[in-house]
Amino acid sequence: MKSFFDNLALCGFSSVNELYKKAIPELNLHDESMVMLSGALTIYMVADLRALARKGKATVGIEELQPPITINKILELIKANTRNLVDSGDYDNELEGRIAALENLTRHSNSMLSNVVGKKTRLVEFVDKNDQNELVHAITVNDAQMRITVIFRGSVTKTDFITDAKVAQTRVDNPVHLIDLDTPETMNLHFGFHGKRQHTLFS
Repeated sequence: MKSFFDNLALCGFSSVNELYKKAIPELNLHDESMVMLSGALTIYMVADLRALARKGKATVGIEELQPPITINKILELIKANTRNLVDSGDYDNELEGRIAALENLTRHSNSMLSNVVGKKTRLVEFVDKNDQNELVHAITVNDAQMRITVIFRGSVTKTDFITDAKVAQTRVDNPVHLIDLDTPETMNLHFGFHGKRQHTLFS
């Protein structure tokens, strides 16, 4: 670890954070908004399609929806299962509009779907097996942008809303501090999310 920081200093960087800022251009507010919108649109449809696949009510098996998976493949499978998703009762007549919006966002040069779930990024985790009792979320890694993104599905179940209500924060060790001493030793996490994370890891 010492040699890593010594090399940073030799290159004129005082911290990992400074290296990151010079190597990776920051997205503007509009682009960041596109990132969030893309993720929100995607995770609902993927989670619903995976649920249908587990029940045998989709044209694909759950194996085909396991990460790693590209956004083009996700869109292809969603389109092939439009009728099944509508019949599930969660979309009414809005599914086609969501798919069209998703396709428009994939054409956005800095959208999450090109940078987070697309060719430049690996979808490394999609947690939804116990979707009625645990937080549904996905984890993606973008090496080019040095970005790890955790995408949470919005509140759907009673358990989700109970988790949301636990708004107090709990202090935990900051793992980034181990590699960048300029960051705080601890950080605050939403108590509900932290509790669900612990339950997911150790159940």
